[in-house]
Amino acid sequence: MVLELGKFVSLAASILSLCSLMGSAFFVPASTWQDRLFGSIFHIALAGCLCFASGILFREDAIRHAHLPGSPSSPSLTETLPVR
Repeated sequence: MVLELGKFVSLAASILSLCSLMGSAFFVPASTWQDRLFGSIFHIALAGCLCFASGILFREDAIRHAHLPGSPSSPSLTETLPVR
């Protein structure tokens, strides 16, 4: 139950951080591309960390369900939804 809630919260945070990154990278009026690039570095790091942490939660859930008969093996971290 808690893991399912954590997956939802972490995926939502990942999506919101990517939206924030897109806004700071493309939709800042009256700024040069260098200013947008330097302003987006924090957003890039935040989005990457959140997606990585969310991928870990998704992988833990897959590992938990991999022990059930008839289920596929657990995916690697790069195959999880948030990291893709």
